[in-house]
Amino acid sequence: LFPLHVLESYNPCKSTAEHPGSQQTMLPLGLCILAVVLVMDVRGQTAYIGMVDNHFVIHPQNNGTVKMAQVDVMQQLTQTQAASSRLRTSMDQLQTRLTRLDSVLCSSSTTRPALLYTLTNHREYVTSLTLSSNGARLYSGSGDDTIGVWDSTQSPPTLLHTLTGHIDYVAAITLSYNDSLLYSGSADATIRVWDVTASVPKQLHVLRDHKREVLSLLLTATNDRLFSGSSDNTLIVWDLTQATPTPLHTERLQHGDGVLSMVLLSMDGHRRLFAGTSYAKVLEWDVTQNASALQLNGTLSGHTHKVTALALSKDGTRLYSGSTDTTVRVWDIQNRNQTSILTLSVTAGAVHSLAISRDDSTLYAGSYKDIQVWDLPNVGVGDQEAGNASYTISSHTNYVYALELLANSTRLYSASTDATVNVWTLCSP
Repeated sequence: LFPLHVLESYNPCKSTAEHPGSQQTMLPLGLCILAVVLVMDVRGQTAYIGMVDNHFVIHPQNNGTVKMAQVDVMQQLTQTQAASSRLRTSMDQLQTRLTRLDSVLCSSSTTRPALLYTLTNHREYVTSLTLSSNGARLYSGSGDDTIGVWDSTQSPPTLLHTLTGHIDYVAAITLSYNDSLLYSGSADATIRVWDVTASVPKQLHVLRDHKREVLSLLLTATNDRLFSGSSDNTLIVWDLTQATPTPLHTERLQHGDGVLSMVLLSMDGHRRLFAGTSYAKVLEWDVTQNASALQLNGTLSGHTHKVTALALSKDGTRLYSGSTDTTVRVWDIQNRNQTSILTLSVTAGAVHSLAISRDDSTLYAGSYKDIQVWDLPNVGVGDQEAGNASYTISSHTNYVYALELLANSTRLYSASTDATVNVWTLCSP
């Protein structure tokens, strides 16, 4: 805490005469070899020395010497701890304000993503991503039949666990809103439920009601219902309030449709489920009060190929659908308009993933090698020719199958069939 020569200027084994102004009582020589304990206060201005039953405080002076006085150390330490607590509170408040400011700055539509890290732990293509509510955990589903669990607070994110059990590629994953349970859908026709709160995540259930690949999963915000879409042309509603999840309702789709993507809009106590299908349609259902049944409410037509990705605006007025027909269509779902109001052209090819910032200002579309980005306030709704992307970011070498945004829109994760996960910062350097 102090330069050695300063402390050497004070020897407690000498008499008080050699330390003018000190209240030190000379100690027996045998006690002088005991360790000296120093504790600095939070301002770095005072140090406490404890020796046997005597306690002294030393004050550094500008001339390189110290002044000493005998004090009640416990009283001083109590005051110091109180000051330290106040300082920590102030620091926490400052950090909160900085985080809010960082979020505002990073969500600016003028800030272009910059690549931070590339994660290469998966052996095969990465199909799906999901984040915990606080962004501390990232989960990745892969063609190597596994799910990666990442500590995303580290730089770069570190792989904590690899979940095994599926016997074919993992096509979809979703996390409960309390971050305790992970659901994974696979080409092995099963849904697996994982407890991810344990130090080592463990599998709880295997659900086998689908007959073919489980391609999409969606949870209600109340964690009581799970929707699963499959290439077996069914959409199953699961009751999660039971000890073992049980199917409540099975919706059978026409035309051999497989359910590739889903989003759920909940507003004013009413829930509407949208599903993108392999038959180039977006289907809409009204969900009953207890979500035990679905009532088909409409079909959004316009795409000419598979609808692989859906995203909702945070205000609930717009639906975005991405397709392998190389377009993103924008739908006015507030007024239940079944004709798209805008078509965005994706020059890189088929669209496999979408993400939208929390302020509805920026849309990301994952395509072949690229992520195309639209500054939505500058996109002319109703002008069918105004759909070119604002800019494109590139780093993958194959299709971008999944996109996931951190809740405060400061970080973007992209997963690709090149077997990597890229981590992007949306903050200016």
